[in-house]
Amino acid sequence: MEDPQGIETSFQIVNRVAAQDGSISKYILETPGQKGTFELGTFTSEGTFDICVSTMAGCPLQCQFCAIPYSEIPYERKLSAGELHEQVSLAFQNRGEIENVVVGFMGNGEPFLNFDAVVDASSRILNDPSLSISSLNISTTGVRPERISELANTDFGRSGRGKIQFSLLSLDPAIRNKFIPKVKSLEECLPHLDYFAATTGQPVKYNVMLVDGLNDSIEHAKELAKFIQAAPHLRRIKVSTFNPFPGIEMKPATAEKFESFIAHLESQGVDVKVFKGDADEKVLASCGQMRARVGRILTQ
Repeated sequence: MEDPQGIETSFQIVNRVAAQDGSISKYILETPGQKGTFELGTFTSEGTFDICVSTMAGCPLQCQFCAIPYSEIPYERKLSAGELHEQVSLAFQNRGEIENVVVGFMGNGEPFLNFDAVVDASSRILNDPSLSISSLNISTTGVRPERISELANTDFGRSGRGKIQFSLLSLDPAIRNKFIPKVKSLEECLPHLDYFAATTGQPVKYNVMLVDGLNDSIEHAKELAKFIQAAPHLRRIKVSTFNPFPGIEMKPATAEKFESFIAHLESQGVDVKVFKGDADEKVLASCGQMRARVGRILTQ
């Protein structure tokens, strides 16, 4: 089947939703003969083209800040290495003249629950001459931390372009356990995360999305600064907005608290990567939103 823009794929494009200005797109895809649908997101911003790849059709985890547990179709299956590679190929052709292309296995699905396919697909993507990418990112909640060490010694780790992002949310174990269940503690994950960073020379980026009244206090920022500064050559911090979706009651931190949080980290000498989600209520393609409204779209 062809995408509306004429790109040939072996999977079918069930639906494509795009922002009015064309900066955000979400594809709903399916492979003939295979169960389930899966989503692909693309984002254009300030000279960068981000490709957000799903590693599963849904996800078996129950992270409470993600749309999947609230979806009519939470989990269906793991995707193949070919399906991962082809998502990048499809998205890549829509980048226009932008040369800075960043790929992330950061869509739906926990990549480390589909480890073999992710490793295989990473090798294909990194060695595909038609795909000139700046970096390849894998985001994990820490469900199988020993695999992080393994990843350091694959094409992904050896390439110089493979990077890990860790969904931290909070250094408070009670908060992490409540909102990211079924995963290992930071204490169990940390040796593997530090090993990956030391072996590859690519510091791990710890993702903290700020939720109103949950983890947006200056006390949280102080603890986070201490954590990063304990091994600054191995650890980085990424502070993101929380992207709400239909059915969720949590709210993003206020703009004032968001800026104060970042300002405190920077005052402590912490280099902060700031990511503000490209929220578009019609598309719902930003982090945690991709499965939102998919069931409704499929029944229309």
